[in-house]
Amino acid sequence: MRLVRRFKNKPKAKKFRIKNGVKYQVLNIGGRELEVRVAGQAERDEMKAEFAAFKKSPVKYIRKQNAE
Repeated sequence: MRLVRRFKNKPKAKKFRIKNGVKYQVLNIGGRELEVRVAGQAERDEMKAEFAAFKKSPVKYIRKQNAE
């Protein structure tokens, strides 16, 4: 009987680049390096507030978005 050894991915350190004051995460997919923009702290706070408003009252949130 053979011993089954499972392959486990080791977590790799994330790579970041900063271009013109904007932070990008570098992903290596298929031998190519892709740069994905990382949200800043102000953008994260804005998104959290938006999600909280939606969770509080989804109908009100949708009506407000449609009114704009």
